[in-house]
Amino acid sequence: MAWLPDSLKDKATRRACIECVYTSEVFIFRYVDKKSKVIDKKQFDVDAVLAEKANLQEWLSHYSKVEIILEVPEEVILSKRVNLPRQARENLSSIMHYEIDRQTPFESEQVYSSYIVEDSTSNETTLSVLLSVVPIQALKPGLELLQQLEISPSKLLLRTQKGQVSYIRLPENTAQEKKGFTLNYGLASVAIILFLLVLYKPIFYYAALSQSILSELDAAKKKATQVSVLKHENESMLQRLQFLDNKLAEYLHRIIVLNELAMILPSHTWLESVEIEDGIIIMQGESSEPSGLISLLTERAHYEEVVFSAPTVHNDESGKEQFQIRAKLMVRRTDGLHEAR
Repeated sequence: MAWLPDSLKDKATRRACIECVYTSEVFIFRYVDKKSKVIDKKQFDVDAVLAEKANLQEWLSHYSKVEIILEVPEEVILSKRVNLPRQARENLSSIMHYEIDRQTPFESEQVYSSYIVEDSTSNETTLSVLLSVVPIQALKPGLELLQQLEISPSKLLLRTQKGQVSYIRLPENTAQEKKGFTLNYGLASVAIILFLLVLYKPIFYYAALSQSILSELDAAKKKATQVSVLKHENESMLQRLQFLDNKLAEYLHRIIVLNELAMILPSHTWLESVEIEDGIIIMQGESSEPSGLISLLTERAHYEEVVFSAPTVHNDESGKEQFQIRAKLMVRRTDGLHEAR
C-alpha cells in the first residue's frame, strides 16, 4: 500500500465515517459515505452539547460500525514545505520526525504531525514534502469535551489550502480503530508484486541511508550554530571599534580647539581651564583686556553666542582680570574629522 500512488491509495482505503467538526461555538457531527458525500448531520452548541448527550448518542447509534474522525480547524494547523534529497524518500517517516524540531517552533512530542509528498517532475534530485503539525494543547479542550460525551475519535483530519487531505492517527485510539478492510483482486495483485520488489533491497541499506542523512543534517545544524556565534562576536567587535573611533575623534577635536586658542589669544591672556562638552566650550583665565576676547572669538567663523558666563574679577596680585567665557562651537570639518556641536 505504501508504494501505491496517493490517488489510488485514497480510493482504496476510503470508508464511510463520522466527521466531527469542533469550533469555539458549535459541534457538528456529519455522516460521510465512501464517496465523501454528507448523508446526515447533527449540530449542537458547545455550551449545550453535554445536556444533549443522550440525543447525540441515539443519533450515533445508527452509525455504530463506522469510525469517528475529528476535523482540525485550519487556524491551528502549521504547514511548511520542506525540500529534501530524493533519496530521503526511503526513510521519510523518521526524517520528518527530526524535521519537526528544525522547521517548527515545537518539539515532536508537543504536536500531532502529518506530511504529504508533493508530485514534482521538474527536479529529479530533490523531494518536496508538505509538513503539517497541530499543537496538542490546541486540541485538548475539544478532545476532553468529546471524552465527556463518551466519544473517542480514532484520527485527526487535516485539510490544506490546496484541498489536500491527510490523516493523523491518535495513538491512544489505535487499538480501537475498526479493521476489516480488504483489497480487491486487482490491488491485491499489485501489492504482492511490489512486495516482491521490496525484497531486492536489504533492510540495512535503508538504515544506513537514513543514518547518513541524519548525520549530514546534524552537521549542518552545528555549522549554523557556529555561524550565529561568529556573527554575534563580529557585531560586538564592531560596536567596540565604533566606541573607540568616537573617543579618538573627540580627543582629536579637543586638541585642535586648544591648539587654535593658543594661536589666537593675545600674550596678555592665559587660560587656567577649558571645558568642552556637547558643543559648548567654557574658558576660565586672566587677561588685561577680557572684553576684547569676546570680539576676538566672535570674529572666528566657528564660534557663536560668545558671552561672559560670570562677572570679571580683578586679581590684585597679577593686576589682571579673571574671566569666564562661554561659547558654542559651529559644525565644521578639520583635517578630515567631522566635528558637531
